[in-house]
Amino acid sequence: MKPRTYDGITPTQFAAIAAAVKSKTGIPVSGDVGQASGKGITISWNYDPQAQTLVLTPLKRAWYDPSEATIDLDLDALVKGAR
Repeated sequence: MKPRTYDGITPTQFAAIAAAVKSKTGIPVSGDVGQASGKGITISWNYDPQAQTLVLTPLKRAWYDPSEATIDLDLDALVKGAR
């Protein structure tokens, strides 16, 4: 699965995105860089507060997810909702 890069993410927005990811998936996004799993999904993230860039990479999808595109749309919606 390929990384998703989001530009213009302020520290406040990153905190909101992290909270939304935890709420929706149970994945605890903690710190600027990491990897975690929840509900059969594994993601990694790398947030650079100076560049205001967030890279989210789905590493494993749940067996019941029909496609990689579904995960991409879910991540895009979480980021958009936090902006």
